[in-house]
Amino acid sequence: MAAATCLSLLANVLENVALTLVVPWVEQHITSQDWHYREAAVMAFGSILDGPNPTTISGLLEFSLPHFIGMMQDSNVQVKDTTAWTLGRICEVLSLTNIKAEQLRPLAGALVQGLSDDRKVAANCAWCIINLAEYTSDDPENASTYKLSEYFPHLIKALLESVEPGRPGSTDANVRATVYEAVAALVGSCAKDCYPVVTELAAEMVKRLQATIAMQHELVNADDRTSLQELQGNICSVLTNIIRRMGKEASPFADQIMLTLLHVLTAASRSSTVIEDSFIVVSALAGAAEQDFVRYMPEFHPHLKNALQNPQESQLSAIAIGLVGDICRALSEGVRPYADDFMNLLVLNLQSPLLDQNAKPTILSTFGDIAIAVGGEFEASLPQVMLILNEVITKISAMAKSEEQADYANLMREGILEAFVGIVQGLHAGGKAHLLQPYVGPMFGFMEGVMQDEEHYETLEAGMAGLLGDVADAFPEGALQPLYAQPWVDTLLKSLKAQFARYPNAKLQDVMKWLRVGVKKQKIVR
Repeated sequence: MAAATCLSLLANVLENVALTLVVPWVEQHITSQDWHYREAAVMAFGSILDGPNPTTISGLLEFSLPHFIGMMQDSNVQVKDTTAWTLGRICEVLSLTNIKAEQLRPLAGALVQGLSDDRKVAANCAWCIINLAEYTSDDPENASTYKLSEYFPHLIKALLESVEPGRPGSTDANVRATVYEAVAALVGSCAKDCYPVVTELAAEMVKRLQATIAMQHELVNADDRTSLQELQGNICSVLTNIIRRMGKEASPFADQIMLTLLHVLTAASRSSTVIEDSFIVVSALAGAAEQDFVRYMPEFHPHLKNALQNPQESQLSAIAIGLVGDICRALSEGVRPYADDFMNLLVLNLQSPLLDQNAKPTILSTFGDIAIAVGGEFEASLPQVMLILNEVITKISAMAKSEEQADYANLMREGILEAFVGIVQGLHAGGKAHLLQPYVGPMFGFMEGVMQDEEHYETLEAGMAGLLGDVADAFPEGALQPLYAQPWVDTLLKSLKAQFARYPNAKLQDVMKWLRVGVKKQKIVR
């Protein structure tokens, strides 16, 4: 493998020259009676695919692919293993648009057969399927069918069977993880005509996840616990992709998924990684169910609260904080019964010395999510949140300007802007925009400070433009004329125009238009 890595690096440097040097050697030994030479030839070919001209490679692969598919029938396991790896490399380079229909059928057949072979062969076949799935980006997201539709049920079936009890892949954590990743990848890119199979898959994943709950009581040692948690994580990743792909069409089995997740969370130990994996599934479910997710909150809220009360668990805390924002966006005003609890826990997290500082920007932006959701009811939290944001702004201004600290300061600024935007929009929608009057000046001072910092992210400028437009919309014409007449506002608009000239996009264009409308409204002298 070290020689293959060296050859791959040389191909990146030599480009097409690598083909002229290696391909003749491959052709000479690919049919050798000695399996060592056959295996070496296959490995050499797979190692030189990244570097040469893509057009040249595509032409070469068009003629060589059938031969490599045939080599999956080789009598030697090592040759089949390396062939499966090379097919995976080919699928990285040659997208589905370049694989002919008459080649795709035998390729899918070889992969299905390979999944029932030796565990190493099965793992590489699963990896090849991952690459096939990921390179279907030429198909529209909501396409009714796509090139893998015909093979989708067979691939899913073979993948699931390869990790069933008694099969080689069922006890190998790496093989199992790759297989479930392949299932998730297929689901994540499938077309609508695959949804009936995906629905059946959802039921199977719930069944397998339910089976792990009973297994938690049979653990003997730490290795068993780790293996079980990895399996639960694998299943959760598939469920997450199922929900994200099907959206509202996942509603028929949403109750079953959520009920199972609640059982998993109840049975999990405090330090179990399955809590994090379950929260990611819940996040997807909240996004799909939207306001209907409210029916799960009475049972789920205690689990989320427990996670938020453990800031020392950095990964779990980050996921839990992000999930609060997801739930707010999904439930909108339906989150009101839980909003005060969320606010108190987020503030405690922000003040905790145990919290990973990288989670703090997300907390700030989540304040904005809560404000948008509860609208005028955010009045009760307004003074405390604005005080917190002002303290953060002061700390950022006083920070030393090393590269790492500058990046962190910009991330915090993004969180502050998102908090401001949410608060302005929420109070405006709730008919309480007048409560913002004492805070508008400091908001403008914060934005002016960002513009004066040469190391600020350009992405912050679009956020500031949106905030300026929102503030202008929340107040009567000309009420904020002196603030909008400040020179830095025009500097911001000019900078946005320059960005648009370099990277034209509809989102930036809309933000610029919103800023112009706001400036025009507020520059009216009353």
